[in-house]
Amino acid sequence: MIINLHTRHELKSIIALITLCLFMFLPGISNLPVIDRDEARFAQASVQMAETGDLMDIKFQDQSRYQKPSGIYWLQTVSIKLLSNKSERKIWVQRIPSIIGGIIAVLATYWSTTNLVNNKAGFIAASMLALSCLMVFESHVAKTDAILVGLSALSFGAIISLRNYGRNLSCWILWLSLGLSILIKGPIVIIITSLTLISLAIWEKENKWMKRIIKPIPIISFVLIWVPWAIFMWLNTDGEFYTASLNNDFGAKLFKSQESHSGPIGYYFLSIWLTLWPTCLVILPTIGFAIKVVNDKKIFEEQISQSVRFCIAAIMPYWFLIEIIPTKLMHYALPVFPAICSLSAIALTHPLMKTNFLKLRNANIIIFLLISFTLTLLISAIQLNYIAKDTKHVFFIISIGFSIICLLSFSAISMWKVKFNFGLISACIATILLSFVTYKATLPRLPMFQVSEQIMAEFKKNEILLPRYGGPPVLSPHFKEPSLVYNLGQEINISGDIDIEKINNTPNQQVFILDYKNNSSIKLEKNIIAKAKKDSFCTKSIPVIKGYNYSKGKSVDIRILYNSKCNKNSLN
Repeated sequence: MIINLHTRHELKSIIALITLCLFMFLPGISNLPVIDRDEARFAQASVQMAETGDLMDIKFQDQSRYQKPSGIYWLQTVSIKLLSNKSERKIWVQRIPSIIGGIIAVLATYWSTTNLVNNKAGFIAASMLALSCLMVFESHVAKTDAILVGLSALSFGAIISLRNYGRNLSCWILWLSLGLSILIKGPIVIIITSLTLISLAIWEKENKWMKRIIKPIPIISFVLIWVPWAIFMWLNTDGEFYTASLNNDFGAKLFKSQESHSGPIGYYFLSIWLTLWPTCLVILPTIGFAIKVVNDKKIFEEQISQSVRFCIAAIMPYWFLIEIIPTKLMHYALPVFPAICSLSAIALTHPLMKTNFLKLRNANIIIFLLISFTLTLLISAIQLNYIAKDTKHVFFIISIGFSIICLLSFSAISMWKVKFNFGLISACIATILLSFVTYKATLPRLPMFQVSEQIMAEFKKNEILLPRYGGPPVLSPHFKEPSLVYNLGQEINISGDIDIEKINNTPNQQVFILDYKNNSSIKLEKNIIAKAKKDSFCTKSIPVIKGYNYSKGKSVDIRILYNSKCNKNSLN
């Protein structure tokens, strides 16, 4: 009976966590346009893989894309094949692997933290991960990171299970998750796992339990997952894949800042207040708790001391590594978020948290409120400026924003009064509301940022067949974002190289996308019109959008030029 009750309780927790994930990860998944630049590049390369059927040749247009392994492209290709038709562009289809990765990460965090402490801590840790800003965002986009954190959480949970119980299944989970992680993003999870084990062995001077990890058949399976692919990629690309991925991408980031993504040491500690929001509600007291456990372990149960040491070993070595490398991107810290959430849950469920760390808790509350109010007011301001159409909309937006602020304030007050359950629940409700408003009602309704989608809409409105459906050649010398390739088709030319004299003008044969914020656009337009006139054609100009290219941080003024029959309304 006890076992049945325990199993039922765990089943209810799992169902509740999956439901929470769906609330957080699904809203806006089909409405949110493809995001420049990384998501659009991954998505387009996967589309081309699905269209060609070549699972080893990773390309964006005609250029090899060897920065990341094939795993993510395979998953997106399977999703495309199952859920869309030829030449369709349904970005939500390619985001499904990320949603699944996010759910796996949350459930694995529940499993690992439950094994560390208990079911309550497991549920809190998993909920914290599901609610965190960066986890929600990465589960909304067709990239590698949500899947990577899922595999990282599985390996984290498997090591805990092997340490505590020595289960054979956990050994299989560990080696399979490590093997799959190589196919997704190379050696990241292996680095985290190795650093964790080495740190524990040095710290605790006890590594006999680690022998449970070394089992021949799971290790052979680990090798078979990625080594055949690795050999094939070497032979198929003459080693070019490894030069591009390990040397030019992964290796280069260790020694110099790439693509202007730099930052000081401490970058990740500062950014975690946003990326882990609202879980950052307890960051400072959790740090205080961890330090106290390490320094005064005699006053704690052995289970708590071991659990805290394990979490610290899983977080700090990797955290130190990413802090010192020159290239800084917020999602680099994401693979250790499960361990951070576990440590936070252990601290929150321990009685010591209610009587100690008052100054840290109060300081944390102030920072939490500042970030919470800023986020809420920012989203509300965007809605009022760009989405609200009438008084009814304004009233609705202000009401929702005010409700979120009240919930967040109540959460902070509850934490201050040591009513942690009320604080966590109100923060959870506020985050669900804010996330829904952001991904479902705000981001998909900002046309000034959706330049590629506006261009595609004008093509359809003016009955210009899209290149992916066999339409005319398209040249876009100024606006070169990958989302344009994804929406129009891989055949478009975004190289910027245009030889006007070589253009063979026929009706609707050539289409030009020009940005009139670019200094060369006026001269280029004159040359295009002159060449068309020389070939006895006229050129029609279609204004598209005065928007904003968020990838480059520049305003754009996009117009489409294409050939048309000469008449009095034509532009000459």
